[in-house]
Amino acid sequence: MDNYKKIEDGFEIILSKEFYERETIFNVAYKYNNKFLIMISPEGDKEVKFVIRRKEGEQEPLIHDIEKIFAEFIDEQLKLDILKRTQDIRDRIYEKAFLPLRGIK
Repeated sequence: MDNYKKIEDGFEIILSKEFYERETIFNVAYKYNNKFLIMISPEGDKEVKFVIRRKEGEQEPLIHDIEKIFAEFIDEQLKLDILKRTQDIRDRIYEKAFLPLRGIK
């Protein structure tokens, strides 16, 4: 994991926009927002800076937390990719399932 560094009260992670979509980054930020102070900012055209800091009165993030966050980025991006790849088949299933209800008013 060479795309992070230790900073005062936390860590800074640099994420590639080629690998992680905006929705993925914000989903992970939302998930950890209760425990840590999360800041997101663009880092040039191709990267995003994701900063995790200690909230007032809370424990400073540890390397174990960063490992969990990295795993969460992968999980969230995979969920989004699967959702996109299966959208067509899910639309067809919904259409078939609700076809009998179209005539009801």
